[in-house]
Amino acid sequence: MKAIATHHLKLLPNDDCWSLFEKHAFRDGSSNADPEIKEIGTQIAKKCKGLPLAIKAIGDLLWSESSVERWMNILKSNLWDLSMEGTNILPALRLSYKYLPSYLKRCFAYCSIFPKDYIFKKDQLVLLWMAEGFLQQSEIETMEEVGNRYFHSLVSRSLFQQSSCVTKSGFIMHDLVNDLAKFVAGQFGTDSLKTIGKMTRYVSYFPESWYKVHYIEDNLLKAKQLRTFLALDFEGRSTVMHRKIKIPTTILMCLRVLSLRIGSRTTKLPDSIGKMKYLRYLDVFGLSIKGLPNSICNLCNLQTLKLSWCLDLDRLPRDMWKLINLRHLEIDNTNRLKEMPLKMGRLQCLQTLTKFVVNKQDSGSRIGELEKLINLQGNLFIQNLQHVRSSDDAFNARLKDKAYL
Repeated sequence: MKAIATHHLKLLPNDDCWSLFEKHAFRDGSSNADPEIKEIGTQIAKKCKGLPLAIKAIGDLLWSESSVERWMNILKSNLWDLSMEGTNILPALRLSYKYLPSYLKRCFAYCSIFPKDYIFKKDQLVLLWMAEGFLQQSEIETMEEVGNRYFHSLVSRSLFQQSSCVTKSGFIMHDLVNDLAKFVAGQFGTDSLKTIGKMTRYVSYFPESWYKVHYIEDNLLKAKQLRTFLALDFEGRSTVMHRKIKIPTTILMCLRVLSLRIGSRTTKLPDSIGKMKYLRYLDVFGLSIKGLPNSICNLCNLQTLKLSWCLDLDRLPRDMWKLINLRHLEIDNTNRLKEMPLKMGRLQCLQTLTKFVVNKQDSGSRIGELEKLINLQGNLFIQNLQHVRSSDDAFNARLKDKAYL
């Protein structure tokens, strides 16, 4: 083996600082429009001290600003003078966060649950924001569309960046941006089971970390205000569980987001899950469960249900039609699933349905029920088409009218 030479990255020289700032701060990539703004901009660029992330963040902040007064406020801000000692937060990033609208601040702070180097997906994060009540639907935008707009706003401010490691759908936060998220979230968000406290609202964990943390149940009992309990996974990382963990009932009753996923040794969900009246997001990806308790149909606020890769799953709750606010149902790679519950057409908020199983018996929904699901989009896999009763039944599904499928 040969030693690999260490390359120490140097700060950008002044000319390169200005070129990068100009590219991010001006609509056409040029500062020729206003000499006064250009002069202020050169001083702001110098305050970034040759750090590319700082230059991009502050440039993106100013991109939509044409007011000389606003530019001057940024230049004269006392945040430039704050010490980084003990926080590691760049002044430019503090400024970027300060000028975020309040609705983006809480979405960004929520991302404190992501560890450094964690690659997250846009669609998943939007569903988590939605479950926490951060997204408000309007007459012209669905909650998902609002979330997509918020997400792209954070990308445009260089707080999120596309990952170069995986597919284009993956995003990551720079380590210093991750530090900022954890700093502004304070005690409300954590990516470690070890640091749960009485103020914790959002926590994430890796399933294989259970056995490394003693007294997990005691730690969870402290978190009276816990709203998100989210399982994470790294690409290629093992998820072997060494012991079962019992989540305190008092905590479960307040959750908006519950994610167990593969690696948990849970084989059956308790009937008491039907009492989690605030739950909006349930992810049991890859668990060895054969079915869900019918009490889950009492969760009238449930928006997202993820059951993908539950290889033993052979049935869905019979009263599933009662989940009137369900928007996303993921059941791909559930090869033992025999049929869809009756009255699936009543789930008229449904946007994501990854699979529909046609059964030749009358015990499940017929394919014609798809007609009423007018908001479906994305991919839909229809299994056992040979069981469709008649051409009229197939025609009634009106798949050709679903423009976003």
